[in-house]
Order: sequence, then structure tokens, then C-alpha cells
Amino acid sequence: MNRLGTFIVGYILLALELSLRPELMLASSGGVGPSPLFLFPLVVFAALNAPLSAALWTAGLAGLAVDLAAVRPAAGTVAMATIGPTALGYLAAAYFVALLRGMIIKRSALAFGFTCVVSAIIAQIVAASILLIRGLLDTQLAPPPGLWLRLGDALYTALTAVLLFYAFRSLAAILGMSESGHRRFGDFPASMSGRR
Repeated sequence: MNRLGTFIVGYILLALELSLRPELMLASSGGVGPSPLFLFPLVVFAALNAPLSAALWTAGLAGLAVDLAAVRPAAGTVAMATIGPTALGYLAAAYFVALLRGMIIKRSALAFGFTCVVSAIIAQIVAASILLIRGLLDTQLAPPPGLWLRLGDALYTALTAVLLFYAFRSLAAILGMSESGHRRFGDFPASMSGRR
């Protein structure tokens, strides 16, 4: 995996997430509604195509970047970032995808979108649970967004994931992620596969 190429693409996707996510929010009359995730499909693509350690590092750093960018209001006028919930959610989702990558059709945009939805649901459940426990322990923090809103974000991410899939496939050489993928249990020995 090319670290510099992945960092640059991740930085661009984080900028898109911070700028376009409020504009694409499905909200009625100024309310809060679901909005798509842009950086998360890169985490899923890395979990599908990169070695496990590189995929987990990518997931952890992407989640940390999202945590640092999401500033939550606290009691009074101070706003603070809660570091960790999204990073741990992205790590759990990346590990889930890495476990199943031998059974996923990697060349299908719809399979990629479905994988993004399922893994985003896992990431959002982990992040919401951590924020809920944190809110019970520290009453000065504003309550986190509800789980239903986060699940809506996960479903809405399927649209961006299908569109980003084609960009990731064309950037696979720059990202250093081969589309041949990695077998779940390694390669068969030559004597078992019939190849000599």
C-alpha cells in the first residue's frame, strides 16, 4: 500500500466530507438529518485490498481524523473534540471487512456499496455506544446524535460509496492496492491447486 497516495486521497475525502456533508444532509426545515460519509469508503476499500495491518492503520487514522474534525459543544462556551469513538468504530468495521474479504465480489460497485453500508452500521453502533457511555460519565458534554441518525448516515453512504468505487478502481495503482486481493487462508500449495 502506498502511504503517501492513500494519505492524499484520504485528505481530499476528509475535505469533501467536511464541506459537502452539511450540504447533502436530508433535513427538513433546518433540522438534523442523515448525511453521507466520504472518508469511510476509503477505509472499506483499504480493508478489501490492502494487507490487514495497513488496512487497520488506515481505518484508525481515518477515524481519528474524523474525530478531530467533529467538534462537539460542551457546557458553557467551550467546544471540544472527543477522540476515539469514530476511530474505534472504523477499526471494528475494517476488521469485519477484512475477515469477509475472501467472500466479497471486489469488482462490483453494488457489492462495494452493500459492504460499505453493513460495515458503516457496525462503525456507527460502536461509535454511538462509546459516546453514550461517555455522556453518562460526563454530563457536561452535549448528547451525541441518536443511533437512528447514525444508521441513516450509514445507509446514505451507499450512494457515495458506489460513486467513489469507480474513482478508487482508477486510483488503485496510486493507492498501491492491488485488486487481486488477499485470500482469507493464504494461497494453496502448488500440489493442492493442480499447478506445478
